[in-house]
Amino acid sequence: MMTSSISSTPRGKANQIETSETCRSGTRGATPTSTTSIYTSFDDLTNCYDDSSNIDAIIEELNSQVHSNENWRVHFDAIESLRVLNKYYSNETRIHLSKLIPFLQRSLESLRSNLSKNTLMLIKEVFQYYRYSHTSDNFLDEILPIILEKAVSEKGFLKNEAKAALKALEKTGCNNNVVQVLCNKSFDKNGIISEVSFQSLTEIIQEAKENLTDKISQEYIGVLFSTIAKSIDGKRAVNKRMAKNLCEQLKDIFSENGTDFELFLKEKLKIKESEIKIISEALKKNSKCTKPDFSCFIKTKKLKQESDKSSNIPFTLIAINLKKQ
Repeated sequence: MMTSSISSTPRGKANQIETSETCRSGTRGATPTSTTSIYTSFDDLTNCYDDSSNIDAIIEELNSQVHSNENWRVHFDAIESLRVLNKYYSNETRIHLSKLIPFLQRSLESLRSNLSKNTLMLIKEVFQYYRYSHTSDNFLDEILPIILEKAVSEKGFLKNEAKAALKALEKTGCNNNVVQVLCNKSFDKNGIISEVSFQSLTEIIQEAKENLTDKISQEYIGVLFSTIAKSIDGKRAVNKRMAKNLCEQLKDIFSENGTDFELFLKEKLKIKESEIKIISEALKKNSKCTKPDFSCFIKTKKLKQESDKSSNIPFTLIAINLKKQ
């Protein structure tokens, strides 16, 4: 029978961090700096549980301990346990993720950078095997915006891990809830978060391609096109360019059976007339233009270089149509 005690929590990692940071700073309790040796890689996570029959009790106990104990080392070990559970009992674990939202939020925002990074590693691993039916809506509503904020962190090792989590989600996360969150964050006051959000949204839609209608409901395809229209009409050159390119690709998908695209937007998706006009005019301009928009090319190239520089995992931008609007 599966033990419900967290005595089987992978121990020693948090203590190793404490020792490591003491050696570096000379002061016990100083904010630790990032090293790679104190984190367990996904491949090295070993199963210390017997089966999946008692997942609920284990997660309840973990949740109880982290709420009653403010020691960051206890929290780090709890994240390590969740990483093990997610690896070996992913479906059963994700059912209970909503119970852990407050704890995960605190850990992501922790001033202890090592705790924040380990939590980002957990989220990345959850996203790698993400299935919408096994994860509650509010988990994404509460956690994904924080991941986007961490993706523009000044701390490179946190930024890298957050971007890796986004890349994992881009491969598996095409569904209503993800689209809604990314559409909302595409208009974030922070310009970099806005661009990263729209970039991830574009990658997710392109990954789904012709299977888009199987993964996203008609209502949220409407939300997507409204976001595209607002981005085309917006002031952010990078988002504007990506939106036009994405719109062209979606037009090809939804018009392939002879469907009138504007009629589809109006009668099926019921988006605003003003938004339909923006989309239609943008498509017409793209079909007529011949001269490259060099300034937008430079800005997009800089965004990609910044992303590549700060991440070991390529953060691929969408293919960009360099024709002038």
